[in-house]
Amino acid sequence: MKKLLFLMSIAACLVLTSLAAHAKQDYYGYKKVASYDSGKIKVISFSSKWNTVGKLKSVVDELHKNFHGHEMDKLKEIYLYPDQHGSASGDYRYSYTQGQNRKITLQSNNYINLYNCNTEDTIPKIARTLSHEYGHHFTIYYMLQKENKLPGYKNTEYQKVRGLLNHKKINNGEHKWSLAEIAAEDYVAYFGSSTGKTSRVFHDISGFSQNSSAKAVISTDIYNFSPQENSEIQVASNVPKAKQYWLNAIGYKGPVLDSPPSPAYVYVDTVNQAEEAFLDDGKEMYTYILKWTKSVDDSSKNLEYTLVAYTDSIDASHAYPIKTVYDKDQNRTAVVGYYEKGNIYAYDSLLDKSKKYIYSVTLH
Repeated sequence: MKKLLFLMSIAACLVLTSLAAHAKQDYYGYKKVASYDSGKIKVISFSSKWNTVGKLKSVVDELHKNFHGHEMDKLKEIYLYPDQHGSASGDYRYSYTQGQNRKITLQSNNYINLYNCNTEDTIPKIARTLSHEYGHHFTIYYMLQKENKLPGYKNTEYQKVRGLLNHKKINNGEHKWSLAEIAAEDYVAYFGSSTGKTSRVFHDISGFSQNSSAKAVISTDIYNFSPQENSEIQVASNVPKAKQYWLNAIGYKGPVLDSPPSPAYVYVDTVNQAEEAFLDDGKEMYTYILKWTKSVDDSSKNLEYTLVAYTDSIDASHAYPIKTVYDKDQNRTAVVGYYEKGNIYAYDSLLDKSKKYIYSVTLH
C-alpha cells in the first residue's frame, strides 16, 4: 500500500504563527550546550541558561504534569533555543502518512521547539508554551483517532461541539482563529499543567498606590488575565462538551463532568462626580463603581474573579486587567476612573470617552 509522508509545523500560541513544511530539524546554526535522554524523550539545549542535565530533566518532569496517554510515545524531542524565532515562543513539528484508504497516521518523529530560552530560563516561564505545544501533539493524535481529520480541518465534530461550526472567521489566516490553535489552547485549559496556569492578583485604582503588583508588566502569560488567545469565543471552561469530546476520544470512562462556573455579570453600580477636580482639558472627572454577580462553581469553594476591560475589540492587545477578588472576600466591587482618599489622588485614565469599553470577568 502506497503512503504519502507529510511534515508540518504549528507555531506557538500567544503570538503569531506560520504553517510550513520542515524536512528535518536544522538547529538554526546554534551549537548544542547540553542534552538529556529520559529513555523516551530527548531534551536538547542550545541555551546557556539551560546547561545542566538536571534542568533538562525538569523539562521532561514538567511535560509529564500535562495530562497524557500513549500519544506521548510519538513525541521524540524537545529543543530549547536561546533567542526568539520570528514572533513565535514555540512550535510543534509533526509528520504523518496517508494511505490509499485515506487513513491518516501520525508518525513517531515529532518534536517541540521552545524559543527565547535565555530569557525564559525557568520552568514556570516555559510551562504554558510547553503545555500549548504538547496540546497540538495531543489534539492532532486523538482527532486522527476519532475523526481521521486534523484539528485545522473545517466541519469537524470538534468544531461543532466547540460552538464554532458556522463561524465566519474560522481558519481565516489569523492565528487566533485557527482551529488547530483553538484546540491547543483548549488542551491547556482542560488538561494543561497547573504550573502554566498561574494567576496574578490585580488591584484597581483604589489599591494602586498601596500595591506594587498593580504597576507590574502585563503579559498574556498571566492565566487569569488571558486564559486563552482568542477572547472573542467562549472560554474553554464554559464549553464542557468540548472537554467531553477529548475525553471520549481517549476512551475516558470516568464520572460525569462537573458543570462549568456560571457566568459573572458586570454592571455599573454608582457614578460619582469628583468635587473640584478637573482633567487637563477642563472636563470633570468621575468615579465609577463596578460590581459583578457571584458565580456558582461545583469544583471550587473559593472561585477567583478577575475583572478585565476591553477597548476597541475583545482582544488581548486591547485588554486591561482591573481587579482580582475571591469568593472568600465577598466584595465583588472595583473602582474605575478617579479616586480620592485623604491625600491620595489617582486616575486610571481607563474611561476615555472616545472609546467603547467592554467589561468581562475571568473565572479561575
